[in-house]
Amino acid sequence: MTLARVRSLVVIGVLALIAIITVVWAISTDAQSSRTASGCGPTAAQAAIPKPKSVKVRVLNATDQEGLATKVGNDLRKAGFTVIKTGNFKDEAVASPAQVRYSLKAIGAASLVRAYVRNSETFQDDTRKDATVDLIIGDDFASSGITPSDQVKDELAKLGPLKPETDQLTC
Repeated sequence: MTLARVRSLVVIGVLALIAIITVVWAISTDAQSSRTASGCGPTAAQAAIPKPKSVKVRVLNATDQEGLATKVGNDLRKAGFTVIKTGNFKDEAVASPAQVRYSLKAIGAASLVRAYVRNSETFQDDTRKDATVDLIIGDDFASSGITPSDQVKDELAKLGPLKPETDQLTC
């Protein structure tokens, strides 16, 4: 082998080694480990399950049953929630036992409310700016009810955490 050929093989080998090291470094330091871009999903604090006392809930009655929102609101207060409003919901019929409506800021709080209110549906509302959770009581609520506090941990484990609705995430 000539000296020129040896020199060119050494240069190619060094370049290949640099390329391999660069690829390994880029893969190991990549911060895009989730499906959403940075800043799009909930922060760890927003996704964490809070204590009931730090969750602000509006309880709204979508049924014809008088005083149901007040009764459910009182049950949630006994469980430790901060109920900021009870009243009637006239916008639309609710086909499920209950609906939990929340913003991305309240995803952890909504997970907790969902665990307390059996068979509830969840709806992420991206137009909301606050971390308040709305609980809208539907016609089938009486058969489902509120989960006792000692069973909430099991209910949270069974349901798992809420995930952001990725089609509504905008960055």
